[in-house]
Amino acid sequence: KYIITMAFTAASTESNKSLPLNFIATNNNSFISRHHSTKLYGIRNIDCSRGRVTIHRGCVVRGDYDVPIRFGRYAEIKSGSVIRPSLNKNEESDEAIEHTYNPVAIGSHTSIGENCVIEAVSIGSNVNIGARCVIGARSVIRDNCIVEKDSIIPPDSVIPPFSHVYGRPGRRKGDVQESYAVMGVEDAVERYIKFAREIKNQRQIQPEN
Repeated sequence: KYIITMAFTAASTESNKSLPLNFIATNNNSFISRHHSTKLYGIRNIDCSRGRVTIHRGCVVRGDYDVPIRFGRYAEIKSGSVIRPSLNKNEESDEAIEHTYNPVAIGSHTSIGENCVIEAVSIGSNVNIGARCVIGARSVIRDNCIVEKDSIIPPDSVIPPFSHVYGRPGRRKGDVQESYAVMGVEDAVERYIKFAREIKNQRQIQPEN
């Protein structure tokens, strides 16, 4: 089972706040913020094994609920966002079941914006979630969707593929163009490459001796 392991150590000083300083690079080229506000609980349940995942400063990932949280390749979780499993639900009574939680899956090339709260069971591949969104318990967002900033997706929602969502509550406002299936993936890869290059160019991460 994949466990986040340090292949590199980061410099402890932050001389320029605009630079992506103070990150750990894992052995599969993921970048995890080392800032004290970044909390990864229950790390044995946090699966970044597909590689090239970026988790920024101030994020909280709650793997301590004893269910897996899986990130796809090139997934990016921006600063201050919280990812936590949702309570399971009794299908007959429609009530939450205490102390039983749903796994979380976040697809490849998906970006979650700053200061979001994610309790979805599944966010597909190539999904862009804007800043300050709340994705409600047990919700599902299919592939190639855009959720505009400040949106609130109600619990148990299912968002179809290629949906453009906005509002409180979040509603489907239209379709995402089919070209986004390619453009969104390319953008995610380019963001990762740029970020990795900035870190290496600034020499904020050095190989362990």
